Amino acid sequence: MIRPGRPFVVTLLGLLPMVLALWYVLRIADALLLLVGELAFMGPAGLPTVVRLNGLLLAAAAFGGMIWCFLTGSGLLAGSGWARISAILLALFALPMGYPTDLLVAAAAVLVLFVPSDVRAFFGS
Repeated sequence: MIRPGRPFVVTLLGLLPMVLALWYVLRIADALLLLVGELAFMGPAGLPTVVRLNGLLLAAAAFGGMIWCFLTGSGLLAGSGWARISAILLALFALPMGYPTDLLVAAAAVLVLFVPSDVRAFFGS
C-alpha cells in the first residue's frame, strides 16, 4: 500500500513544534544566564541549594521540552502514528499558554490530526 502525500495541515503542524523548540532554546539561554548571575553574585544569605541552582533546573526542563518538540515535529512530518498523541500532549503540557487556551489548542490538534480522511490516510489509520 502506498502512503498518500503529506497534507499541508500536517506540514504546518509538524513545523510548529520546531518553532516551539526554538522558544525553548531561548528559555535555556535565559535559565543559564540566571544560573551564572546567581553564582556570580551570591551573597552571604543562607539560601537553600535548590534555590541557588534554580537556573540549572530550569535549563534542564527547557532542554527536555526542546527535545520533545523536535521529536514530535519530526514524527509528524514522517507520518508516525505516535506523533499525533505526542502533539496533543505537547499542546496540553508544553505550550506556554495556560488554561483554558491549552485545552483549545489540544482540541484543535485532535480535530486536525484525527478527523480529516487525508490526514488519517497519511498516518495509516
